[in-house]
Amino acid sequence: MHNHHSRGFVLITSLIFLITLTIIVVYAVRTATMREHIAGNFRTKSQAFEAAEFALRRAQGVLSEYPTFTSAVACQKGLCGSQVTSAQVDALAWDDTDTCRINDTVCNRILGANKTLTATLGDSVAEQPRWVIRELANGTKGPCTYYEISSRGVGSNDKSAVVLRSIVKAC
Repeated sequence: MHNHHSRGFVLITSLIFLITLTIIVVYAVRTATMREHIAGNFRTKSQAFEAAEFALRRAQGVLSEYPTFTSAVACQKGLCGSQVTSAQVDALAWDDTDTCRINDTVCNRILGANKTLTATLGDSVAEQPRWVIRELANGTKGPCTYYEISSRGVGSNDKSAVVLRSIVKAC
């Protein structure tokens, strides 16, 4: 008789052990999945940041060519006049002719060499990074000219975007 009770106890103990083990495995799989999503999001955000940084550097290269700002009150091909405000730059759609893609042959022209300097990040990003240079009110601090560069990069999906802004002093 004692043997009969032992078998029932072993059965219940085994079931409790299996349920506990199942809960631990489900929790481990959920945790691994969540960490994978976090790592993917971090990778995408890093791609967007690097793309925006690349566009920022490209815009600085354009500044070294002394670009001509054709309108004081509007943005055209990535060049915004001195009367354009930061709020107006923030409101840009970043997908039209007001901004400049890094692979655009018109706004990435090197004037002295009569060539274009374009680049592309290929399929690693959802869209090519863009830049805008805004001429700031100049002449108040001596002979130097100040510019605000804004750039936008997108990661491997279009839900991750980074906008960087930098002030550049050209003397």
